[in-house]
Amino acid sequence: MLPFLAQPKRSKLRASDLDRHHTVELLRQHAGEGRLTTEELEDRIEQAFHARTLGELATITADLPVDPRSMPTASRAIASMRGSGRVRSVAKLVRSIRRAAVVDLVCILVWLLSGHGYFWPRWVILATAIPVVIRAWRYAERRYFPGGAPDPSR
Repeated sequence: MLPFLAQPKRSKLRASDLDRHHTVELLRQHAGEGRLTTEELEDRIEQAFHARTLGELATITADLPVDPRSMPTASRAIASMRGSGRVRSVAKLVRSIRRAAVVDLVCILVWLLSGHGYFWPRWVILATAIPVVIRAWRYAERRYFPGGAPDPSR
């Protein structure tokens, strides 16, 4: 069973095509390892493609062991990213970049429509870039130095 599918809060959420395909990949891998017969595999694949919620997908794989080595690579990556909070960090970074870009573009548009002159949006761009750079810096620190920055004296 995929670990992120078994969370009770998520069991009633709608399943995406990607979730269904990951479940099918997991089922095929377990069948290849001899845990499922061909008939069971076909039946479960059909159930997976007809599943509407993450809880339904979780029940299809509930009797199979959760061994990280038996999980497909993409599922393992998603599970590790969700567990570490990395997805949330990236999402926050992307949101802050989008917000800054929208504000900057609006200011540039106002400057263009007002007859050009002194390029005052540069100050807005600077002000919106600072929080984005700080957030990106913090993300990079957590991503590349999870235990803290290396000690330069070593």
